[in-house]
Amino acid sequence: MNRFLVLVAFLFLGTVLHGQDRIICKDGRIVYCHIINVDSSTVYFVQKIEGYDINRTIDRNEVKDMAYKKKPAITLAPVTHETNNIVPDTTENRSTLEGIARKLKLSNFYIIGGAAISSFKGDYEELSGYRYGDYYKSIRISFDIGAGFNRTITRCWSFQYGLEYVSKGMLYARSYSYYVGNKVWESYTFIVDYIEVPLSFSFSPLSWQTSLKTYGYLRGGFSPAFLVRSKYKCAYNFKDEFSVYVPVGQSEKGDFKNTNFIDICPFVAFGLRKWEHFGVEGKYELGILGVVNKKGEMRQVYNSTFSLNMEFYF
Repeated sequence: MNRFLVLVAFLFLGTVLHGQDRIICKDGRIVYCHIINVDSSTVYFVQKIEGYDINRTIDRNEVKDMAYKKKPAITLAPVTHETNNIVPDTTENRSTLEGIARKLKLSNFYIIGGAAISSFKGDYEELSGYRYGDYYKSIRISFDIGAGFNRTITRCWSFQYGLEYVSKGMLYARSYSYYVGNKVWESYTFIVDYIEVPLSFSFSPLSWQTSLKTYGYLRGGFSPAFLVRSKYKCAYNFKDEFSVYVPVGQSEKGDFKNTNFIDICPFVAFGLRKWEHFGVEGKYELGILGVVNKKGEMRQVYNSTFSLNMEFYF
């Protein structure tokens, strides 16, 4: 019985391996895989490792021959030169600069978009010009859009860079009595919009990877942020005798002055990528250079933003 099971397993393994392409290396190794492209210097292939489809490459100078299950519709460019240099192996997690450079070829372009919840930290009480104690701070709901590249380094690590437009700010409001029984709701909305250049690394533990098409990850980095718009607007609502707030129009708007042109925003994020081309991510970032920089005063007001974004990979 044991011999029979061994024979069946051997025949099954032979059938699986026979159904794949083969790369025969000059050092005698045989790589069973699916060859997806070949150019004058590199062979690109997908290899199944522990149930995962891994994108990999190998230098053509290491290849003696290739055998296809089904001949691909590509033209094989000849190798134009030979070299005696030792080409580093492209095994996963290789730490040499050459191996990392090759893995950086495996990148995804992505676009993101979603909602941002922002506020200010620090001494924001004086922003409106009043010093009454009945003002309170609230959040401002805005948006975050952008695009960038995700470059694979290893199975667990990747590097991201891109460009984003983020609208930040804060709502600052108070209510007070106008006549007996009547109240006015006064609100200031501060708007500071930035173009940011996020630079980050993401880490996905193997235990979070149900497959290469579904995995969770942690991401951290920083964003140089450049101010695009700095405005404020003040609105009044009047509460009548029926306790209904009636808008009385936008009474004031103008430039939010004394704001910094540049900010540096460290951030952390947690995301889930699904079906290879789709993902969702929550990100928190905090500006460290401050929003307001009046001459002769300390920088006392800082951006604080949480965004929830949808991601689309190409």
